Parts: sequence; C-alpha cells; structure tokens
Amino acid sequence: MSKLALGFTAATLVVFSLTALFPDPAKSQNVFEACGNEIASHCSTVLPGDGRLYACIYAHEEKLSEACDEAVADVADQLDIFFELVRYAKQECRADIEKFCSEAEMGGGKIYSCLKSKSDDLTQACTTVMNRLSLPEN
Repeated sequence: MSKLALGFTAATLVVFSLTALFPDPAKSQNVFEACGNEIASHCSTVLPGDGRLYACIYAHEEKLSEACDEAVADVADQLDIFFELVRYAKQECRADIEKFCSEAEMGGGKIYSCLKSKSDDLTQACTTVMNRLSLPEN
C-alpha cells in the first residue's frame, strides 16, 4: 500500500473525525488548498465532514496533482509523528493511568483529560510527555 493510501486510511478512520486532536490543523487545511482542483473536479457533490472529502480524494488518488499528493503526504507524516507520540505517552504514563484514571473510559480524550486534571501528581516522565502532547482543552 502506498504512503498516500496509508495516510488516507489512517486519516479517514481515525484522525479527521478527531480534528481537535490533530497536532497541526494547518496541515489539514493545506490539503484542501492544494487539492482544490481535485475536490472541484471529482468531489464537488460530497458533503464535507467526517472524512468524506478525504475519502473522495483517496478514491481518485491516481488523478492527484503533484501539489495535492505532497500535501497529503505531509499530513500522513504528521499522523505518523502524532501516533508515535501517543504510543510513547501510553508507555510513559501507564502507571499514572492505572493509578489515577483507571475508571476513565477510552476514547474522546477522556484519559488525556483525566491525566491533565491530575497534572500535579503525575510522574516526571508522564508530565514531560503530556507537555509534548499539549492538546487543546475541550
């Protein structure tokens, strides 16, 4: 599977429905700008939201301009970095999650919010990685 396909698969299934958690929303906006012609040509009838435009662009991947392809690849790179940081945070904060947030439900940033609410009590390793995540408050 191409880097483009991997990026869109991840984006469509996970991140673009969670835009608030994306490390650099400007990267997502760059896709819309760089892929404007593709969106107009192939996706004009698609209702934006829930990753539908991204899915449409992905469906027309063989017709993408170089600029659009590069913007999509840039988002895929950002997703790789973000998911790696989240995996690292899970590892570094495992003990704090078990100690303070074992009752928090998975998904929707609930564990992150729980850890943020306990920021004064977290281990140094967890505090460091939480500061790196610096997700916006909901």
